[in-house]
Amino acid sequence: MTIPAKYEDEIYKLYPTDIYYIETIDRHTYLYTASRVYESSENLLSLEKLLEAAGFIRVKKNCCKKKWSNTFRYWICKKWLY
Repeated sequence: MTIPAKYEDEIYKLYPTDIYYIETIDRHTYLYTASRVYESSENLLSLEKLLEAAGFIRVKKNCCKKKWSNTFRYWICKKWLY
């Protein structure tokens, strides 16, 4: 399974193992890898359903560390990060 994502006007296929976390800011969804930030045309709910089998969970901002609480709204991440 791969997730299509855009970086500098080019479309890439990302493997779930390459994605560290995903967040939504102002109705734009961003996928973070070790080296880049990609934008997805999918919303967070559809990505959550796709990536659930790959070990991702959804976390609300009040569950994040205090220094991040103003930055993150809703995001999903790999379970092993916690």
